[in-house]
Amino acid sequence: MIDFNSTLFIQFANFIILIFILNYLLFRPLRNVLRQRREEVDGAHARADSLAEKITAKTADYEARLAEARAKGNEERTSLRNAALEEEKKLFEEAQAMAAEKRAAVKKQVGEEMVEARKILKGEADVLGQEVASKVLRRAV
Repeated sequence: MIDFNSTLFIQFANFIILIFILNYLLFRPLRNVLRQRREEVDGAHARADSLAEKITAKTADYEARLAEARAKGNEERTSLRNAALEEEKKLFEEAQAMAAEKRAAVKKQVGEEMVEARKILKGEADVLGQEVASKVLRRAV
């Protein structure tokens, strides 16, 4: 059984002294380490959140610039395509005009050659007609 005598007060004093010693040597440093670790973890979480926000902002900026570049590229492509179509149209019209000029020149040349050929053939036709008539009539005409 437990006796309540003066050793109980000594044991109680020992316990109180041990609590102060343990608090000074073990619990206080342990609480400081745990507090520092908690601060470091909280700081790391804050830095991670800050980095996540920066990443989100930079990603949004990148996507906006990419969309702008795509739109500008599409605009330039459309502009270049339209310019190429205009150039093609211009070249086609020039080619048509040149072909029309050549066609007119060839037509004029053919017309001149035809007039000359008619003159030659008309002269030859008269001669041939006289020869045919003389052969048919068997006399000189």
